[in-house]
Amino acid sequence: MSDVIHPKIKWGQRAREVRLSISPWAAEVEKIEFTEDSVKIRLKTEENTYAADLDLYAEIDTERSNFYRTEKSLFILLAKQAGGSWMRLTRIPNSHVTTDFEYLMDEDDEDEAKMSDLPVSKLADGQLTNPSADLDADLSDDELEPEK
Repeated sequence: MSDVIHPKIKWGQRAREVRLSISPWAAEVEKIEFTEDSVKIRLKTEENTYAADLDLYAEIDTERSNFYRTEKSLFILLAKQAGGSWMRLTRIPNSHVTTDFEYLMDEDDEDEAKMSDLPVSKLADGQLTNPSADLDADLSDDELEPEK
């Protein structure tokens, strides 16, 4: 068994949430624990153990924070207690944490602040669904035909 390794973490934010993308994504989740001002992550593969204790930049709502796995990703969603922009993920800079520019909120972009790829409220309520599926259900066959 090797030493404990810090996982690679990419982070981005929206007005009400922070999303962490964790690598190695295929690792078994042994523990992801939320407190108001920290997240503890422990993952395991056959070869290695990965761990991170993150002292967060601002407080989170532990009841609405959660994690989920897609086919090729492991994400942690942190529900912000207060809206607005975080300057960084952790109080002290961490060399294992980088910015996820695909999930970055421009503080001047109100439309982006109102939208979320995966609303924390649905995740916390156990209603994890494909966000685009709701949009597809609202379209009729007529709306799907190309314009002439």
